[in-house]
This record gives sequence, structure tokens and C-alpha cells, in this order.
Amino acid sequence: MSNYATVSIKLSRNKILKLREFQRFDGKNGNPEKVIYRDTHPEACGLRLRLSPGGAMTYVVHGRVGDRPAQYFTIGDARELALKHGREIAADFAEQMHKGERPVVKKKSIWNFEHVYKQYTLHKQHKIKEETLKSYQYLYNKIHRWFIFSDIKRIDEEQLENEHKRITKVDSPEIADRVFTHIILPVFNYATKARDENKEPIIKHNPTAVMRYKRLWNVNGGRSKRKKEVIRTADLAILMDAIDEIGEIKEDTRVYGGHDYITPFVVSRFFKFLLFTGFRPAEAASIEWSQVSKDFTTITWDDTAAAEKLKNAEKQPFFPINTEAQRCLRELSEIQQSRSKWVFPSRTPTVHIKANPTDYINKLQEIFKRLSDNKDNEVDKTNEVDKTNEIDKDNEQNEEKDKGKRFTCGIYRKTFQTYANSLGIDSNSIKKLVFHTQIHYDVQSGYMSENEETMRGFSQQVADYILKHAGRIEDKMLGNELIAKAIDKGYTKDEVVAFLAALPPKR
Repeated sequence: MSNYATVSIKLSRNKILKLREFQRFDGKNGNPEKVIYRDTHPEACGLRLRLSPGGAMTYVVHGRVGDRPAQYFTIGDARELALKHGREIAADFAEQMHKGERPVVKKKSIWNFEHVYKQYTLHKQHKIKEETLKSYQYLYNKIHRWFIFSDIKRIDEEQLENEHKRITKVDSPEIADRVFTHIILPVFNYATKARDENKEPIIKHNPTAVMRYKRLWNVNGGRSKRKKEVIRTADLAILMDAIDEIGEIKEDTRVYGGHDYITPFVVSRFFKFLLFTGFRPAEAASIEWSQVSKDFTTITWDDTAAAEKLKNAEKQPFFPINTEAQRCLRELSEIQQSRSKWVFPSRTPTVHIKANPTDYINKLQEIFKRLSDNKDNEVDKTNEVDKTNEIDKDNEQNEEKDKGKRFTCGIYRKTFQTYANSLGIDSNSIKKLVFHTQIHYDVQSGYMSENEETMRGFSQQVADYILKHAGRIEDKMLGNELIAKAIDKGYTKDEVVAFLAALPPKR
């Protein structure tokens, strides 16, 4: 290495990270020259960094063993090995050379972050769905290689803080928080409980506490940044008209097995079903007719289906649905006539609809904007006002108005829960209505079991609230009141429910 220039500097982690950005060290096209940096840090113990023309970054130590000539001993790849660990190995090399031994890197610890992460995913494999594992892998790939290959027992608070800052800068604040909440923190928590070869905890001190006490989180204390948009009651009338118009589109009809499958009609009922039940889109999309009762009043999951399709479901969960959701099922049943096992089949009835049918969400946005603009024009014609002072305000909102409001499938779930809360339904019942989880929420609820009809009544209250604000039923004609009055007159509940479900909505 006689042709390498030697420069004495105090190496730092930031210096190493900047050098890692270069692919070569040949002095061409802005690349640094080949060089050997001699670390002047008090704890360097002879550590040096060699930059080779081909791009290699290598930690080495220069010294002699006994009476032999001085030479360079390789520590490891500086693109993967942290500077701190390089200095620790250099100190170990110095001790070995002092004893007259040829320095060698001791057996690599198997407890690097990568190894512990693999153990963690194997431990959680039976609890994590395949789609979730894919999302975890996406976040895992955001972590720098030096961190992944570092001994988890030696990763300290400063390294965690620096990695969080790096991901924040390279990707985004939200991604950095997600990487830590979904990958790094769970792996370290697992490492405090899992045992190493000596039957001791892999790590005894969890350095991730630094995220909390230093308040390093970027967004909402590390908790997910949930979207809180809900459908305004003032928009319900136009939205339901737009959904109905989706169902009347004919150009997307597809023939399968000699029968017409009108996808727009299925999609429109899917949107309505989400609005009137608060289901997760993916759970609603995968409902099969075998789960629906003959009178369309209840949807049931057996133990196997619940484990596969519902989040945190209990055994044999049921969902008593209101008259509007029943109407959707009845209409879908009539048009399909059991030619698909799915309640919401896609263009090809052998598979179900997507949880977020983007094309139709875009179409709904267009229709809603057109209907909304038509309504605004009618108001303008009947209310002539001087808008001279409102020009600037209108210009600021033009871009948003041009795009129109967008109703993704997730917004129906948030809306249903918001409306239920405004009606005074208790939070535990709301969570169970929308299958937020089937785990008990407090001590008292653990001893109580809601009656099916009680839950259906709660669901009906929300449905009536939606219909009322959409202008489709009068205040005195709410579903629960109709059922109660009809039963008082001698009709059975099933007869009343079937009658209401068959009625066309009031326009």
C-alpha cells in the first residue's frame, strides 16, 4: 500500500456515511482519491480506513506481531460495519498483537439485527397475514445495511436516533416513524424476551426508550397518522344520488356463462353496503352468499372464516344488519341468482370485487362534482347576490372545486362510527358493530353480551340517520319506529323487515 497517501483525521460516523455515497474512489467525475485515513480518535487503537479505487471501503489496523515487519490487518467492510464497532475490533486487535498473536476477527455474533428480525417474524408468522408481512418487508428495506448487520446487543440510543433521522431525511417523517413502530421497536422488544445461547435475554436494556423520553417521533407521538375525514351530512343527498347513478351505467356489462354481470350495479351496492354497515372494505368485498341468512338479516362467520377474514375476531361472530344493508343484499341476490359465490363479484364472477375499486371511485368523484355543480347553479339562479367581494375567495378554492370531493372506501367506515357516536351509542357497541375488534374493552363489557336485536337496533339508528339527512325518509317514518308500530298491530318482525327492504327508497 505504499502508493496510498495517508491522511490523519478524526473519523466520524457522518464522514463514513458521506463516503458511502460514492461508488468509486478514483479521483474521476467528482469521486474522492484513493487514500488511507488514520483515525486520530483517542479510542481508535490504530484503526485506519482504506478507500480503494474500485470502491471498497475497508477498516484496517497497522501494526506488528513480535519481531515481524509491520503490516496491515483487515477488520472488515466499512460500508457495513459501524465505526464504533470498527474501533472496538481495533482495540481487540491491539490486545492480540500485544500478546504476540496474529490478530483475527473473533467469531461474528449471530445476534445482529437481521438475525433477530428473522426470528421475530418466524415467532409472529402465525399471527401476521401475508399482506402484512409484505408491508413489513417494504419498511425493513428502508433500514440502512450498517444497522441491519450490526450486533443488536451493541446498538445504542445514539445509533437509533441517527437512523431515525436518516430515514426521515431520505424518505419522509411518516415513513421513519412507521419503520420504527412496525419493525425496529417490535424487534427490540422481542429481543428483551427471547433467549440467547446462554439462556439469557438477547438484550437486557432496551435502547428504544430514547424515542419516547427524547420525543424523537415525527408525527403524533409515533402513532399512525389516521385520516379523520368523514362524509358531511350536507353531502349525503348528492352522494347517494351519485351512487345510484353509478348503478345505472350500462357500458361495463360483461357476459359470463351466458349471463350478464353488471359490474357498476354491484359496485354501487358495495358503496351503499359500506355506508350502511361501517365494514372494512376488504372484509365486505370477501363476503360469500353462504354467510348470508336466507332472510338477509344476518351475516355470520364460522371460526375458520373469522380467523382468515376478520381482524381480531372471536368465535362465530355475527353481524345483524339494518334494512338498508338488507336491501343491498336482496337486490344483488335477485340480479345474480346464485351464479357467483361472492356477494360482490368482480367482472369475472369467480373472484370478488376489489376493496378499493379505483375506476369507480374516480367515476363517483366525477358524478358527485357534476351533481354538486348543478345544485350550486340552481341556487345561484334563485339567489342573485353580489359576488364581487367573493372573487378572491373563490379563486383560492378553484383547484379543490375542479377536482371534486373524493370518497374512498375507507371513509364510509369512519363516517358510520362518527354518526353512531353522534346518536349517543356507547363506544363498546360501536366497536362491535363495525368489528373494530372482538376483544373486550373494559371489565364491565367482559361480563355482558349484546342481544342480536339490540345490535341491529343500533345499526338501524345509524341507517335512519343517514337516510334522514339524505332526504330519503321523513323524521316520523324511521325504520325502528315503523317496525315497533307494525309489531304492535300483529305483524311478525320478519314480515315487517322484508316489507321495508322491498320498498324503493324515497327520492
